[in-house]
Amino acid sequence: MATRNFWIEGRVDGRKSEITGGPQRKDGGFSLVVYMRDEGTSKVGVKLDGFVDGEGRLHLKGDIGDSKGFEVVTER
Repeated sequence: MATRNFWIEGRVDGRKSEITGGPQRKDGGFSLVVYMRDEGTSKVGVKLDGFVDGEGRLHLKGDIGDSKGFEVVTER
């Protein structure tokens, strides 16, 4: 696994290759949204954001559906 601020690995049925990647820059981050069908319409199931703050700490914030989820903070 690459040593980056964040690294994402995903598998989706029907795809031959994994979905993988991470930011290229030292201060890079990411946003990821997983949508799901709800009674014929699309809605956000999970939203994840990874970013570096001004102090160099790494933040991973996640919202689940319509409610606030969680935050994990680590030292780079």
